[in-house]
Amino acid sequence: MRAGSAPQPDAGKFAGAEHLLPIRVYTDNTDAGGMVYHGEYLRFLERGRTEFLRILEITQTALMSPQGENMVFAVTRLEIDYKAQAKVDDALVVHTRVTKIRAASFEIEQRITRQTSRRGDGEGDEVIVVEARLVVATLEKTGRPRRLPGVLRQKLEPLLAGAG
Repeated sequence: MRAGSAPQPDAGKFAGAEHLLPIRVYTDNTDAGGMVYHGEYLRFLERGRTEFLRILEITQTALMSPQGENMVFAVTRLEIDYKAQAKVDDALVVHTRVTKIRAASFEIEQRITRQTSRRGDGEGDEVIVVEARLVVATLEKTGRPRRLPGVLRQKLEPLLAGAG
C-alpha cells in the first residue's frame, strides 16, 4: 500500500461472467443462537449486486447524479430459497450473474455459498446457503420506468453472453 493511501474494501472479482464477493458473518448478522438472521441474507445479496456493478464502473452515486444518468435501480421482483444455515464466523461467497436484459430492466441470479472443510486443509464441498432470482428495473427519480441506458447495456451484455 502506498504511503497515505487508505485501504479499500474488497469489491470481489469476476470469474468468467460471474462476480464473486467474499463476506464474513459477524455477530451482528446473527440471532441469539448464533445463526444468520434471514433478513441479513438480503443485505449480503445487495452487497453482492452493488460490488458487481461497482467493478463495472456503475455506481449508484453516478447513476443518481444529474450529471450522470439521473436514474435509480429498484428491485421489482425477488424470489429467495433458503437452502442451508450460516453461522457466526462463517466465510461466505456471494455469486452474482446477469441472466436476461430487457428494455427497462435486467434479471440477476445470485447465490450465497459456504465452503465446508472435511479434512482441515481448507478443501471441502461448496454448500449453497441461499439462491435468489431478481428483476432490477431502471427508473427515473420520479419512479417512472425508463429504458436501460446504452452505456449500461454495453457493460452488461458481454456478461450475459458468457453466462450460459
